[in-house]
Amino acid sequence: MSRIPTLITFNIRRSIYQNFGLKHFDHLRPFFHLIPVINDHSAGIEDRAAVIVNKVKQFLQQNKQYEKVNLASYSLSGIDTRYALSCLGLDEYSQSLVT
Repeated sequence: MSRIPTLITFNIRRSIYQNFGLKHFDHLRPFFHLIPVINDHSAGIEDRAAVIVNKVKQFLQQNKQYEKVNLASYSLSGIDTRYALSCLGLDEYSQSLVT
């Protein structure tokens, strides 16, 4: 089995994403897969957590050599990811979480 990949989750405001994209995170791309949750911060925890679950599932579907991922979550995204793990079934796809 291959080494378990680490995915970084983070929230980013839609206006910032539209103006700057993800270029500030380019230095992380050689080491991590990025999961930005692009929103206007009016989205609730359930919606943001669902985005994370869907993006993790999509990553695993596109990278079938992996069964699970490690998650590293920044700031508010850590709360969203913990909700996804405990309430939305993300624990089935995750080996660990660091916040």
